Amino acid sequence: LASVLGLSALAACSSGQASDAAESGLTPLKIIVAPVHFEPAYIADRMGFFEDHGLDVSVQPGADAQANFAQALSGDVDIVTTSWTVMATSNAEGVPVTAIASNGYISAESKGSGVLVRPDSGITSVADLAGKTIGVQGVRSGSDLAVLLAAEDAGIDPDSLVQVALPFPAMQAALESGQVDAVMAVDPFFSQIAGAGMENLGNMQAQFTPDVPSTVWATTDNWLAENEESAEKFAAAMEDAVAYYEDPANLEEVRAITAEISQTDIDKVTKVLPTISVAFKRQAASDNLSALSRLGYLTKEVTFEDMVWDRAPMN
Repeated sequence: LASVLGLSALAACSSGQASDAAESGLTPLKIIVAPVHFEPAYIADRMGFFEDHGLDVSVQPGADAQANFAQALSGDVDIVTTSWTVMATSNAEGVPVTAIASNGYISAESKGSGVLVRPDSGITSVADLAGKTIGVQGVRSGSDLAVLLAAEDAGIDPDSLVQVALPFPAMQAALESGQVDAVMAVDPFFSQIAGAGMENLGNMQAQFTPDVPSTVWATTDNWLAENEESAEKFAAAMEDAVAYYEDPANLEEVRAITAEISQTDIDKVTKVLPTISVAFKRQAASDNLSALSRLGYLTKEVTFEDMVWDRAPMN
């Protein structure tokens, strides 16, 4: 009975949301954000950019790339933040999903990520990571690719790194306790861990995967086929939000959103924001797919055109 009542309440709530959207003339959308690069979605929601483009968007906090993907495939939500690499591996396996816009990406000038170790670990270079455990946001999710390329460049077998999947908020404790020997972190978590006295071996992402999308907005092929206009409106709203995000005049407001959503003391939030772009950088993304194939991430070759909507913003 409780289950039936719960489902009835949920149905009533969903019906109410759809009714409200219909009365306002806005198209309802449900989206899920990741624990990183979430700021533009909340900006678009709070600043009215979604409404400006005719959308009534429900923004929900999500988890890792695979979990977010699963909710899109189940039809629970319309658009999700997932990782570029999860998109690639899923596409190679025939999963019917498409990226409609880029989100976070790796800038060659970025300083907001790196591989961190304890100062007493004895690890002073990437070559020292052979046989060590490294915490990554998701094994074979893309967060590990740059460090594997760095290992290759350092002359060690990338497979000699023992990867452990860790959510970003758990990385500092795992590193400090010795559960792992190193972590591959991005902001806002990278700055927090570095600020706690951990040593940075270098920003492998900026060095080995510049201009590659790290997170993207994705949806199912079925949803996209029926909602191309809504997808275009969503991308346009996100472009407005990214422009707001990048304006130095809004830095403190953006930092406040980061602190609120990540439940972090604002004093620990970096003032150097992660790089975000709605437009894909086609060549860098294509080169990355070649690297993923070479390192065995993909069960078959995947091209940029296989993965990305032909009406997605491009650079």
